[in-house]
Amino acid sequence: MLDEEIPAPEYGDNVNEDSDDDDDEYVDFEEPYLENFNMRSVPVPRNASPFDADELRLFQDTMTIIHNDAVIPSGYGVRDSELASSGGYDAHYTIKSSRRGVKELQISLPREVWLSRAQLWAQGLDVMRRVSYMTEQ
Repeated sequence: MLDEEIPAPEYGDNVNEDSDDDDDEYVDFEEPYLENFNMRSVPVPRNASPFDADELRLFQDTMTIIHNDAVIPSGYGVRDSELASSGGYDAHYTIKSSRRGVKELQISLPREVWLSRAQLWAQGLDVMRRVSYMTEQ
């Protein structure tokens, strides 16, 4: 199915043929450019867990404990002490784009939404790193 040629959708058809509009003025600008776009679907990468069944259970149990106890690991920049030493939580982030990085897009990151998510990410990353290290020994 992936190697099949998928026909491009038809553009420029007059949807309402009974219209009194002047059809001669209508120009479909998309049609000449369709050949420049890949209309095929892209295969989704395999999603594999880095853990076997026992390691996954250990990861899940440990995550439950540290999340319920609100343990925030150090070194990820999301503890209150780390935020205070770096000037506090930054509620905005600027993404630079274009080849020269001159275009900027400012993203709002409200503390009440994103800090808890960043802390959960840090917890998960830290537990994953520790479980991986323990099981390699």
